[in-house]
Amino acid sequence: MKDTNKIYFNLKFVCDSGGAQTRTLREVYHFIESQMRYLINSNTDNVYFINILDGNTSHNNIDKFRFLERKEK
Repeated sequence: MKDTNKIYFNLKFVCDSGGAQTRTLREVYHFIESQMRYLINSNTDNVYFINILDGNTSHNNIDKFRFLERKEK
């Protein structure tokens, strides 16, 4: 049987702090939020989103993404 899973991945490297980096993380947050809404509303079980956030600024703001994860459960 053919594998029908769809896997989408997003890589972001945000290493420095500043206005542009904060805006980038804000947009990534909204992007992940949209992915989560899609999964909830589409009632699908074969779509997977992988978001890899790398860099100091991403690490320092991971609590915002953990909040989103808890909020959507």
